[in-house]
Amino acid sequence: MIKVITLMTALVPTIGHKALVEFCRQLAYIKGGEAHIIVGTQPNEPFIRERIEAFINAFPETQEFNIHKYHKHAPQSPEEMPESFWEYWRDVVISLVGSVGHDDIFVASELYGIDMARILGCKFMPFNRYRDMLNIKGTAVRKDLLTRFADIMPEFQPYIRKTVTLFGQESCGKTTMAKRLARDMNGTFVPEWAREYLETVGVETTDDRMYDIVHGQAALQGAAAGVQNRPWIFQDTDLLSTIGYYHIYGGAIRQPKDLQDCQSLFDRRKSDMYIVMNDRIPFEEDQLRYGGDKRESSKQFWIDLLEKNNCKYYVVKETDHEKQFEEIRVFLLEWFHEETRIISEYER
Repeated sequence: MIKVITLMTALVPTIGHKALVEFCRQLAYIKGGEAHIIVGTQPNEPFIRERIEAFINAFPETQEFNIHKYHKHAPQSPEEMPESFWEYWRDVVISLVGSVGHDDIFVASELYGIDMARILGCKFMPFNRYRDMLNIKGTAVRKDLLTRFADIMPEFQPYIRKTVTLFGQESCGKTTMAKRLARDMNGTFVPEWAREYLETVGVETTDDRMYDIVHGQAALQGAAAGVQNRPWIFQDTDLLSTIGYYHIYGGAIRQPKDLQDCQSLFDRRKSDMYIVMNDRIPFEEDQLRYGGDKRESSKQFWIDLLEKNNCKYYVVKETDHEKQFEEIRVFLLEWFHEETRIISEYER
């Protein structure tokens, strides 16, 4: 059976890597053979497990399709091992895929594939060498993850994407700001599920409806996580807000099991960052707010809730909408770059 082999590092798996794998898979199918994808990782590299998982999720393994992980300090260029570089990688390939014959195929997007095919004693077939099909270089994507986010393999995007929840008291501009951030920062806006639900079925909040709100909000957040090609998810509430209202209205005492369920669901869906809005803006009445003409809680109540649940948060200083937006935007960009520095600055 003919073997179609490719070797990659995919420090950030891109849609170029995915297309390369699909080319190998199609070639193996056409020739009635089997595809072997080798992903080389090294100790101290970022996202080792996640890179492998992304390929497995994109291409479930079968008898005719195999993903191999080679995790070891290994030379990356002939200069590092001038006497035996190609022999080293020949032995790695054979140890993973078995013997290689002259009818087998080594696939690569770079000319090094010619040397690998020669040392393996098999054919070489290029894929997208001139970048006519996909003009994507992994190093360029790593250096600019936000701008090039759509070039990241969809199955890997969730490991980089950041979920941000606008948080705090009632009538502090959370919804307006979440929508603005999503629009101007290429994000997905996730509304408060309870608002749509209560405006549809009626504003009365019973224990049963509160429980439905918990599950509806959790399901909505899960659905939003499946949106591709956007580096941000902006929520104007999440299940921690629901936990807060359980406490405010006594549901934590009346329905402890409901609260425990909400807490469990929240723990699995905690946002990466919470933006606590400034409450020094005019209060706007709303039929879904029960505080009458004033807010039902204090800003400190919500900050205490964040700290109790070990959440990362930032407190907005500005009160004007445009200045708030710029303050939040600058903070989030700096935070994102700091969070992903291990990728963008990593050098092999």
